[in-house]
Amino acid sequence: MSPCVPFGAGYVRCTGCQTLVYQTVPDAAQGANAAADLYGAQYWTSHQTEAGLPPLRERARTDVAERCLHWLRTLVRFRPPPARLLEIGCSHGGFLHLARLAGYDAVGIELSAGAVELARAAFAVDVRAGTLESAGFADGAFDVVASFDVLEHLAQPERSLREMRRVLRRDGLLLIQTPEYRERSRAELEAANDPFLKHLGGPDHLFLFSKRSIAEILRRTGFPGVAFEPPVFAYDMFFAAACDEPVAADAGRVADALCATGDGRLALAMLDVYERTEELRRIAAERLTVIEGLRAACDERLQLIERLDGELRARR
Repeated sequence: MSPCVPFGAGYVRCTGCQTLVYQTVPDAAQGANAAADLYGAQYWTSHQTEAGLPPLRERARTDVAERCLHWLRTLVRFRPPPARLLEIGCSHGGFLHLARLAGYDAVGIELSAGAVELARAAFAVDVRAGTLESAGFADGAFDVVASFDVLEHLAQPERSLREMRRVLRRDGLLLIQTPEYRERSRAELEAANDPFLKHLGGPDHLFLFSKRSIAEILRRTGFPGVAFEPPVFAYDMFFAAACDEPVAADAGRVADALCATGDGRLALAMLDVYERTEELRRIAAERLTVIEGLRAACDERLQLIERLDGELRARR
């Protein structure tokens, strides 16, 4: 095992794989029910709002139009429906609901009893309280295991990934989002005011991976094939993993699979709107870049004019 060096804010960095590891795992890190437990009721109320996130009930609406559709778009490309899907840490259940709409037989697991109640009430989805290890799923029970913003919270991520491998079929797909550590020093992150810094708060973010380190742990746990996809936010990484290299289906096959049901057609229409919105955002960002370039050029010319004017005035 490679030695670790201090990284600050309670973290050490593995000099071999470059994973950032929080040095102290809280006693209540795996708790779910009591108010004092890290992932109990307060996690989705005071803890989340203190981190600048909306309350979970509000996110049950806003996440669907952004994060959940982003994840669904990648899911249908790599494993079109029908398929059996498990989401670990399903929160308010919005993604589960979209997956079911698209034609997946979807079930979720969530630690927080309060979040389980909200998911069942808000989206009428099948959510079980507890952990993957305690759920008792059979070997090869699922075609897809999805987990978004969860891996960094797990006290033993390698053990959990092996359990995900166990409940997946041989040709099953793993779909994960987690923060990306870009292997920069603490000083470099601070100098750039990198948004990744907000993930270094601990104690809920226990492991923070780089693409290199996540690829290594995936290889060791039975997922040597990894396809990195664009994340929702720039400070995250998002990927599909499998025993073999994940292969995306063509648009025609995806459309045929979704159009097999009326609900699937609705899901496809929602994805079409999402794609158009993303294209408008890309166009707006490109135009903003051009405008900022023109503004900078104008500022430079104005400064030149002011300097020349000052020199002319000085000669008079």
